[in-house]
Amino acid sequence: MGEARLQALLQESLSVTTRTKAIKPSELSRVIVDTTVQPKNVTFPNDAKLLNRAREKLVRLALRHGVSLRQSYRGWASSP
Repeated sequence: MGEARLQALLQESLSVTTRTKAIKPSELSRVIVDTTVQPKNVTFPNDAKLLNRAREKLVRLALRHGVSLRQSYRGWASSP
């Protein structure tokens, strides 16, 4: 986008907000901009996910070693 276009976009945004009286010009004497939050396609482990992953691995190990299970557990997130 470039610095010039970004500056023009910011200037127009501020102009529209003051023209429509969404903010007062005096409120623009100090502006704080935080650009550190950017959405990412990252999943964080939580207790349920960790427990499910352990269950999946245990079911796979049980099947590999011929251990019979009371339940198939195949209705969960993924099948072993």
